[in-house]
Amino acid sequence: MLTETSAINEKEEASLEIVFARLISYVFHPLFIPMYSLLLLYFGNQLNNFNIYASDTTKEANYILFLYVFVFTILLPLVCSFVLRKIGLISSFQLEKREERQWPFTLTACSYLLGFSLIQNQIGSSINPLIIWILSGAQLGVFFALFISLFWKISIHMIGIGGFVGMCILLVKVHLDWDNFLYLSILLSGLVGFARLRLRAHASSQVLVGFLLGLVTQIVFVFLI
Repeated sequence: MLTETSAINEKEEASLEIVFARLISYVFHPLFIPMYSLLLLYFGNQLNNFNIYASDTTKEANYILFLYVFVFTILLPLVCSFVLRKIGLISSFQLEKREERQWPFTLTACSYLLGFSLIQNQIGSSINPLIIWILSGAQLGVFFALFISLFWKISIHMIGIGGFVGMCILLVKVHLDWDNFLYLSILLSGLVGFARLRLRAHASSQVLVGFLLGLVTQIVFVFLI
């Protein structure tokens, strides 16, 4: 009887862990990371010309920035993934199979490139230069993910959250009061890594390399600023 009860409890705990891991994976999907980053920066009120107190002209440019980031890093990639699933080129939005990643990643990379080109050309001179660096790092991460996924199933979740940690390091480097957010980002990266491993979506090496790649694509700009 005790053995049966123990087995039931273990199954319940395992089930809760799976639910938690799936929730973390959905909430911190890499498509959402650029928007999360911008929202945190905007409402953090620490960047010149990119906060709720910006002038009307700059505020308009910031709103356009949010619109472009939403359309080209979230909406279009999601629509493309939906279409690819409908026509049978992918079997799941989670892209568990490495060989199914080429089309979604290619279309996402093109969407990022188009969106960031519009941002740079239309409002680049009106927004804080740090935003351009951060978005460039995100774009770089997408292109690396596309290339590596041709032969290895790297964790794109960890690329995304690794880029978020790198952004926080970048902001601390330019003397913003961002230390607490850096600690929070490290905690979140651990949770995302746990989730991907618990769901058996990746091997530990794929999780680790994904995190390091995302980190590097952001902190490389530390040496350029």
